[in-house]
Amino acid sequence: MLIIRDAQIKALDKAAEDTFLEYVAGDIERRWPGVVSDPGRDSARERIAAAYRRAKGYGLRRKPHVLWFIQLDFMLGQEYERFPGLEWAVKILQSELTPDTKVYRLERRFAKAGISMNKAAGIRAGGRK
Repeated sequence: MLIIRDAQIKALDKAAEDTFLEYVAGDIERRWPGVVSDPGRDSARERIAAAYRRAKGYGLRRKPHVLWFIQLDFMLGQEYERFPGLEWAVKILQSELTPDTKVYRLERRFAKAGISMNKAAGIRAGGRK
């Protein structure tokens, strides 16, 4: 019988997270050339990791949701959900709603404000283009 210990599971989780963050960095670089490339590469990667942690802190776990959240961070500004006039965003994110409902409501509110991730970033949080 194969036994996978907690330390091994944590190492596998970390490797999967690192792979995803590398994918996100590549995605950001494709959408906004020069943002992740040198000399600001480390700070952009730190920003990606910080946005990733915020997304997870708000209960977003699915990769399309997290990617969408990080894309918004680069499109609107770091910690955009706390900007004046966007107080509604942090309320939605901190609510007890399901992650799918949070993202749906955010997409709707941003669309009403004229911010469309479909056009700006080319992806919907549900994973459809």
